[in-house]
Amino acid sequence: MADRANRRVQVYDLAGEFRKAFGTGFLTSPSGFVTYGDVMLVAELCARLTLLDVNDNFVAYLWDNDAICTNDGWPNSKDTSGEIVPTGLLTPGKSTVLKAS
Repeated sequence: MADRANRRVQVYDLAGEFRKAFGTGFLTSPSGFVTYGDVMLVAELCARLTLLDVNDNFVAYLWDNDAICTNDGWPNSKDTSGEIVPTGLLTPGKSTVLKAS
């Protein structure tokens, strides 16, 4: 499950027993995830995707644009009257890939 308050993902078995947690130190706002082969893709509310390897280690950030998360109203925007409107701040095709050392 996504544990945004603690910036990590928690894993439980089908009986509801806690198994492990990961992501502390490199996740900021996990909201969903999917696996494809040996790769896990974690969608984060702070406008990026995080790739992990089969051992839950950080591989790379895709479309890292977390600076926009400091804007008032994120993940939406506010118009001139203060009403919440869809954001226009996302930049199509923005891609920053940082390899873990």
